[in-house]
Amino acid sequence: MEFRFTEDQNELRTQARRFLSAESSAASVDAAMKTELGYDAAVWQRVASELGWPALVVPEAYDGIGLGPLDLHPLLEEMGRHVFCSPFFGTVCLGVNALLVAGTEAQKRAHLPGIAAGTATATLGYRGSDAAAHSEGADAVTLRATRSSMGYTLTGDVSYVVDGHSADLLIVAAWVDAGNAVDRELGLFVLRGDVTGLTRTPLPTMDQTRRLASLRFDGVALSSETRLNALDGARALAIILDLAAVGLAAEQVGAAEACLDMAVEYAKVRQQFGRPIGSFQSIKHLCADMLMQVECARSAAFYASAVAAQLLVAGPISAQKARELSEATSSAKAYCSDAFFHCAGQSIQIHGGIGFTWEHAAHLYFKRAQSSRTLLGSAQYHRERVAALLGAGGSMDLELTPEQQHFRDQVRSWLAENLTGRFENIKGRGGPGDEHHAVDLRMAWNRMMGAAGWNCIGWPTSAGGRGVPLMEEVIFNEEYVRAGGPGRIGHVGETLLGPTLIHFGSEAQQQKYLPGIVDGSEIWCQGYSEPNAGSDLANIQTTAELVDGQWVIHGQKIWTSLAPWADYCFVLCRTDKHAAKHKGISYLLVPMKQPGVTIVPIEQMTGGSEFAEVFFDGAKTAAENVVGAVNDGWRVAMGTLAFERGASTLAQQQQFQKEFDQVVAAAQRNGAARDPVLRQRIAHAWIGLKIMRINALRTLSVESTELGREASFAKLYWSNWHRDFGELAMEVLGAESELALPPAEHGPYELTTLQKSFLFARSDTIYAGTNEIQRNIIGERALGLPREPR
Repeated sequence: MEFRFTEDQNELRTQARRFLSAESSAASVDAAMKTELGYDAAVWQRVASELGWPALVVPEAYDGIGLGPLDLHPLLEEMGRHVFCSPFFGTVCLGVNALLVAGTEAQKRAHLPGIAAGTATATLGYRGSDAAAHSEGADAVTLRATRSSMGYTLTGDVSYVVDGHSADLLIVAAWVDAGNAVDRELGLFVLRGDVTGLTRTPLPTMDQTRRLASLRFDGVALSSETRLNALDGARALAIILDLAAVGLAAEQVGAAEACLDMAVEYAKVRQQFGRPIGSFQSIKHLCADMLMQVECARSAAFYASAVAAQLLVAGPISAQKARELSEATSSAKAYCSDAFFHCAGQSIQIHGGIGFTWEHAAHLYFKRAQSSRTLLGSAQYHRERVAALLGAGGSMDLELTPEQQHFRDQVRSWLAENLTGRFENIKGRGGPGDEHHAVDLRMAWNRMMGAAGWNCIGWPTSAGGRGVPLMEEVIFNEEYVRAGGPGRIGHVGETLLGPTLIHFGSEAQQQKYLPGIVDGSEIWCQGYSEPNAGSDLANIQTTAELVDGQWVIHGQKIWTSLAPWADYCFVLCRTDKHAAKHKGISYLLVPMKQPGVTIVPIEQMTGGSEFAEVFFDGAKTAAENVVGAVNDGWRVAMGTLAFERGASTLAQQQQFQKEFDQVVAAAQRNGAARDPVLRQRIAHAWIGLKIMRINALRTLSVESTELGREASFAKLYWSNWHRDFGELAMEVLGAESELALPPAEHGPYELTTLQKSFLFARSDTIYAGTNEIQRNIIGERALGLPREPR
């Protein structure tokens, strides 16, 4: 699966943005809201006849174009971005999907060509006006269908129907012969909007950009041919609503991004206290959090669209495929609903008073955010659904090719055969907060991995790796953690320094240093942070002076992971004291085992000593050990951070998954899973973890040494997630969270995995740049907001 849009999909986005920018401006939306239909009929005819959008997902056999949900995704994003008033969502996301999922061949031939041509609109109604407020799907249906000699008679009402007042075709859900609740079955029926006995009443709505109506059925007689019976009615309705919710999530992403863009542009030009408000740290942080929510929502919605696309091309819809769609859909709908609402509200806040006026478009997005929050199920409903799926073993397994499955089997087999004997004692150990555990044994394991060719598998073969594709790297990390593989003691060299040398290093540097990383014989650490620089990396004071062909280094680094065991360190040094802060910095490769290097471990609140202070007092390294050009180290350092935001997080995320599984098991064991509040939080954490994974895959799908928009928020996102998850874990454990394990090799007691995670997570939001600094960086570099005056 590719985690980016194709050229054709991006071209559709470009076409849509161009058209909608002209035809769905704020003034056009305001005018459309005031019409009887709720949209501009002339614009809709152009959409159908000139652009062919209603035909996009209609199969070619029914005069359509034959694309899928992932192809439709960019178009829906743009419709959300421009708050487009049209019958598109009801017709395509509800009506077409209903016919595709449940319609017979005759029904598809009767109705889909007209929709594709733009001569007919459609929608789906299922919710009764007296249904429970938070019920969804079949549970919300109250309409009754009684069998008759001619077919069926419909009695009752359906409410909250998108475009129900104007759609030419109505597809409705009804309980058939519902007198006996045990034996009742759900039916889906397709009928014309002008059928005798049907009364359609437009509903006044707060969000006037998407019209709703109620339908009253007073003994409406329908023939047997009107029933969509290609699939069980209840199962079909669930799939149809999931597919529609996938489309709605895409729309919410586009709208949320529009709110962000409006806020950022306003913050760049609005002056307060003599400078743009975007230069204020508080505004930067609001915008940075909005960007993070938008991009995470994009990941969730993209994945849901990809799963929906696989569902519709895989032949008969199996229960397993439908379940995978439900997981992806509910994750996306829950997250995207919250993200859109958050961004719409923050956009008003950043705009201030003008954002509260009718003349500004902000209110259109805020009202749409609220209405789309409740349409097709609230975020709470979908999180509850995720929680139920977790109880049945929720997962996010990607579709694998036969070659990828063979690779998975290879990895699984090798780990089963080798992670035994003396290595049994390090299973699941050596992760964050536990990296002091059995270091010598883990170094031996690292060498064994290298001898078998399992280190650096994603590196190109010219650098000593296997050159495997991204998905094989994902598979390896999944299987490694599932097998209980210990923390990778060589991860700094493999995921940070190695890729940096491959992109920026000289051939001589690559030949000298890469083999030791590949075979597992040499360990690296990172020398970035300093006591007085903190998160202000450009303010480093460690110096290096070239003397007789060697760099002589003086200074101090802190929070250096693995320093006590490392053979080498890549060190940022100031090599020109007179240059500006980001200039005059060089990226040096420094041996650790030499005079002039003093390492002082720092005992942490976990009881371990993963971090250390490193003092350089005349330490030396050869002149040729500068990566890139002298005084150009900042660019190289940013490249390293770009690698850190991508591949290096895959194994970390699998460890998070393992911790999450422990929390779910504990919740099921001690009854916490029955607490509705904790259950919601567990589901929310699961959704966040899956989004984290998709974020990384999206980042890695873009080959770049720059900290792009996808990568810029990665550290902020995962550190927040892990901190919150640690707190959740302690609440799930309850009183049990207070109990430590008996004395072990370090300290007076040993902590459990979840206790270490809870405590260590407090460092996640500090090291490698505090969350506050990360927000400043995102605001200035990813969003282009002005810097605060010095």
